[in-house]
Amino acid sequence: MILVVEDNPKMAEVFAKAMAGEGWDTTITNTCESAIESLSTGPYELAIVDLMLDGLDGVEFARRARAAGSDVPMIAVSGILEAFDQNVLRSVGFVAWLAKPLRITELVDLVRKHAHPHPPTSKGPAP
Repeated sequence: MILVVEDNPKMAEVFAKAMAGEGWDTTITNTCESAIESLSTGPYELAIVDLMLDGLDGVEFARRARAAGSDVPMIAVSGILEAFDQNVLRSVGFVAWLAKPLRITELVDLVRKHAHPHPPTSKGPAP
């Protein structure tokens, strides 16, 4: 299961559709507060997190998720990624980050690389 934290409904659906194409189910939340609640109620293999959200931003979400004991790998996405220090992103738990607009194939590749466990696939063994 992949958690998508994205306040743009169209972008969230694009992410969810791409994950479904790879065999993952998704939960979509549009705030960090609801995403923290989702993390506490279900097992997730990975979270895709928009850094610029109303209320808590993605960095604060990651801090709170880690403080609550979550070890879910997180991928940051943002239209203004250059405004975020990559050392800070890494230190709060992001394993990768992508600038919007992004190529969905790049996101899928990162999810395949970092999600645990890898979903079953008919496309052959995981790399």
